[in-house]
Amino acid sequence: MDDRGAAIVNAWEFIRTRAHGRVRIVADYAFSNEILRALYPFQSMNHLRFSTTCDYPYDSLPYISAEGPDGRDYEARDELNNAIAKGPLEVVVPAVADAIRSKLKSE
Repeated sequence: MDDRGAAIVNAWEFIRTRAHGRVRIVADYAFSNEILRALYPFQSMNHLRFSTTCDYPYDSLPYISAEGPDGRDYEARDELNNAIAKGPLEVVVPAVADAIRSKLKSE
């Protein structure tokens, strides 16, 4: 495994075991998505964000917000902070993965 791969594995392990509150729940679910698992995850406030680079400054990619008003819903947001999906993780995680795939294809 190269340095980038090791950094991604370590970041996922850290997020899945030490992230705050609902971000840890999001990370556990997002880890099962092949597209998201290949990216570098990081927590920013109550958001799980993703980057193609493992070094700061990170990419601006779509992300998952864990700040639902009722404690159950999550939001998928694009890199400009616009909502692209809202609901349970089963809806939000694939929406973020699809948005990231589309963004990376267009670059």
